[in-house]
Formats: sequence, structure tokens, C-alpha cells
Amino acid sequence: MSEHFRDMPRVARLYWVALFCLSIPVFVCAVPISHSAIVPWLVVIFAVASIVKPIPHPYGGIVHPISGIVLVTSLLWEPQDALLGVGVGCLLGLLVFRRTELWKAGSNAVGWSMGALAAAVVAHLVLRSVSFFSVSLVLAAMLSGGTRFLTNQIIFSLSRSLRFGHPFFPHLRHSLASGLVDELFPMPLIIILAGTAFLLPAAVWRLIITAAYIPVLPVPRRRCDSSPESQGRSQATTAMVSEFPRNPAAALRMGAGILASAEMYDNTYATLSPAIRAAALEVAEGQPAVLEEGEPDPLIVPSVVSVGNELRAALADKSA
Repeated sequence: MSEHFRDMPRVARLYWVALFCLSIPVFVCAVPISHSAIVPWLVVIFAVASIVKPIPHPYGGIVHPISGIVLVTSLLWEPQDALLGVGVGCLLGLLVFRRTELWKAGSNAVGWSMGALAAAVVAHLVLRSVSFFSVSLVLAAMLSGGTRFLTNQIIFSLSRSLRFGHPFFPHLRHSLASGLVDELFPMPLIIILAGTAFLLPAAVWRLIITAAYIPVLPVPRRRCDSSPESQGRSQATTAMVSEFPRNPAAALRMGAGILASAEMYDNTYATLSPAIRAAALEVAEGQPAVLEEGEPDPLIVPSVVSVGNELRAALADKSA
């Protein structure tokens, strides 16, 4: 079910309205100094890149695997061109190809374009300051990627915090930590593409190399959706559940497996419990707080057996 702009909390709506109002002068100032021969092609490239299906974010909203091509654009093109290409291109792509609501397309386009602008500014400062090409390219890619990542995480973490009620700083810290590996994953390819483009004099080659990153965009989603662990769990769960109506013995086998695992846990807990409690007392000796002895942790096996008996009684009553 789609979420309408009016359904968001008032503070979240005010946040995005303020962000839109602040971004409009930036776009207006970028238009006169942009390159008219480059920006339309960047718009087309990012409109096509928006076709890739986004990844659902665990805290709400989406994560679009567009960061790699944004970083390539930030390295190869001027900040004003990157800003307009990413912003306008993503807006049109999300509206036309993804059929996204206007406020969602606009908020994503604004957030991504601000990240692209910040990354492009940092990248060009580094490229102009460091004379040795190889060092400057690697340093520009790393610093501009970190700048884009931090900018986007701040913008969208604050949005999710206002929309879904997550504490901002813990959520931002989790987003930064969980997304760092995915941010570094395409960096070698980005450096190779950007280095190749800098060695070619014509601007058309830079456009071709920018667009060449588009086939790589679905890779993060395939890595997320097709991990062996998630597929194995999903297939095993589906197989067990599908057997219940036709083969009641499948339910008994699964129940026996759960009971065996619970019994193993209880035995391990009973063996390690004295050592764990002794270690906890030693750690707490230097603390001013008083460690109070509470109720012992319940064993799992009796709980599982109790639940099983209640379930069997409920099924018997239903069948009767």
C-alpha cells in the first residue's frame, strides 16, 4: 500500500518541505553555469539507472543501488553538472519508469543530488590539489565516496527517524556501520572506470564510461536477494510448511527437532550457568551497584512441552 504525503507525521512533512525549499536555489544557481551539451545526457543516464528495483530498508523506506554511478559522475563531471544530472534524471526516472509518487520521487532525487554535489566538490578539490594522478584519483574516489555516503545517510536517516519514530543518532550509527561494506564494494571498479575516462580526451567517452556502470547497478540487489543463507532458509521453511497438509509426520519431525534443540540448549545452559554467574559476580565486585539474585531463568524444554500440549488440546477441541 502506497504512503501518501499527507499520511506522514507533520514534522516529517515540514522536514521535506524545508529541504525542497533549500534545494531549489541550489538548482537555480547551477543551471546558468552548467554545460548544456553534457547535462541532458546525464539526465538520460540517471533516468535509465532509476529503472533498477530498489532494496527495502529494514527501518522503512528504500535503498537504491545508485551510489556507484553517482560516484563515477562526481569524479568525471563538474559539480553543477552532477547535481542537475542526478537530480533531474532520477526524478524523471522514478516518475516515468518506477511510477513512484511525486513526493517520494522528489525526496529521493533531492537527497541523491545533494550527495552527488557534495561528492563532486570534494572530488574536484582533491584532483586539483594532488599532482600525482594515481594518488589523486584513489584519494578523490575514497573521500568523495565517504562524503556522498555521509551526506545521504544523514538526510535519509533523519527522514526515517521523523517518519517512523526511530531515535536519530542510534539509527544513523547503525546505517553508517551497516552500509560501509556496500559502499566500499564497488570502489575498485569505480576507480578503474574513472581512470580510464581521464585518459580519453573526448567528452563522449566519459559519457559512455558513465553509462557503462548501469549494468552493475542490479548487483547489490542480487547479493541481497540471492544470498545462499537466505535462500537456504527460505527453501527449507517452504518445504516444511508445504508438507504439513499432506504429511502430518513432517510436523512431528519438526517438533522433535525443536524439542531436541531445546534440550541441548538446556543441558548446555545448566553446565555453563555456574561459571557464567561466577564471572558476573567477579565483574560486579568493583561496581557500586548491588547485584540482586533474581528468579532463575526458566528452562526451555518444559516451556516447549507445555506449548505443545496446549496446541494439541486446541487442535483436539477444534476437530471435535
